[in-house]
Amino acid sequence: MGKTHYYSLYGKVILIIQSSSVEEPFIFLTCITKKSENEWERPSQGEGKTIKCNLEEIASIILVLRQKLLEWSNTHKFKDKETKISFKWESNTKWLKIGIGNYTKMLNYSQVELFKYLVKHLLQEKIMFQSSKKIKNKKVERLTEKKKEVSILTIILIKLKTRKRQMKFQKKRL
Repeated sequence: MGKTHYYSLYGKVILIIQSSSVEEPFIFLTCITKKSENEWERPSQGEGKTIKCNLEEIASIILVLRQKLLEWSNTHKFKDKETKISFKWESNTKWLKIGIGNYTKMLNYSQVELFKYLVKHLLQEKIMFQSSKKIKNKKVERLTEKKKEVSILTIILIKLKTRKRQMKFQKKRL
C-alpha cells in the first residue's frame, strides 16, 4: 500500500487522479487542457477543474467502469459553486465519456482499464484503512490480526452487495 497516488491520463484533456493519503476517505479528479500551443492549465493556480469524490462516489464510478451501470452522474457543491460530473459509455463503442464541469474527457479501452484498476485499488486501500483505524490503546494493538480479518470481511461484504446489485440490474434489463 502506498501513501500517495498520482496518475494522469493524457489526451486533448488530461484527467489527473490523485490520492494524498490512505487516511483520507476521498480522491481528487482534475481535468486540465491546453491554454496555448505549449502551455497547459495549472491546477496549482486555480486553473482546470478539480472535484473531490467520496467512497460512495468512487464505488459508483467503478460500477460504470465495469459496465454494470451504463452511466452515472452527480452534482458537487463547493463554496456555492455547483459542478456536474458524469460518467457515460458511448453507445456501441468502447469509449467512456467523463464530464467534469465544462471539461469532457474521452477514455479509450486501455485508458479505461488503467483507470478502473487504479480507482479500484484506491477504494480497496481506503476501505481497509477506514475499517481498521489505529487505536492508541496499546492493549488493543494486539488485535491487529483481528482488524485485518475485519477488513477482509468488509471487502467481501462489499463484493456481495455489488453482486446483488448486478443481479437486480440484470433482471431490470430483461
